[in-house]
Amino acid sequence: MKRDRAPAHNSGQSNEKSARRQVDDASASSSSAASTDSDNYDVFLSFSGKDTRKTFTDHLYNGLVNARIRVFRDKNELREGKKIGTELLQAIKNSKISILILSPNYASSKWCLQELVEIIECKKTVGHVVLPIFYHVEPTHVRNQEGSFKETFCGLSGKYLEEAVLKWKQALQEVASIKGWEPAKTADGYEGELVKNVVNRVLNELKKTFQPVVTEQSVGIDDAVEDVLRKLDGDPNGTQTVGIYGMGASVRQL
Repeated sequence: MKRDRAPAHNSGQSNEKSARRQVDDASASSSSAASTDSDNYDVFLSFSGKDTRKTFTDHLYNGLVNARIRVFRDKNELREGKKIGTELLQAIKNSKISILILSPNYASSKWCLQELVEIIECKKTVGHVVLPIFYHVEPTHVRNQEGSFKETFCGLSGKYLEEAVLKWKQALQEVASIKGWEPAKTADGYEGELVKNVVNRVLNELKKTFQPVVTEQSVGIDDAVEDVLRKLDGDPNGTQTVGIYGMGASVRQL
């Protein structure tokens, strides 16, 4: 099936493919919420299922997966009234990046608010990367609990402990201070282009954290790696084979 593709600059495509190659060793195929707590992820998605599960979140999830980025997306549809599971908290801790899709009903879910608190805590303690998307909401509404967020918190104040509500408000203020994306102001509102922008940003963030393992015995390995990468960049649209020769005539093909 032929798909329509938006025109792109060759340099941008080459940079994206180069970034993908560098994170491929650390990133495998996507994982679902059924994965074990011992798994590590590149990205944790925090979102309101009511607002975006089958629309924008699904498009973003598939865009990340197609870029060979390991993503944790909770698939549990009926979670209201339940205590946030250790699996979700562990998935946040085991992820390098969290993408928060802040939509009108995001704060109406206690589950989402608990995820948010954990994400902000990881940002402060271990340098967890946080990327917010203000989906049909204004950053100021998130920061000051205005608009739909104001209505939500009016109901939360009498329902939950004041200490918990205060933590949620502080976490929202924190995330609203982070530069993110507003779909209406990105790529003229085309969500497909927004997904591409987010994927490229994630690839760049992962590239920063990618460190090749080099031992004291690996003399001259940097030049060899650069040489291989240059050759791979020579034909970005082609299929290539890389052979790794080791001791005892052992050979590996990639």
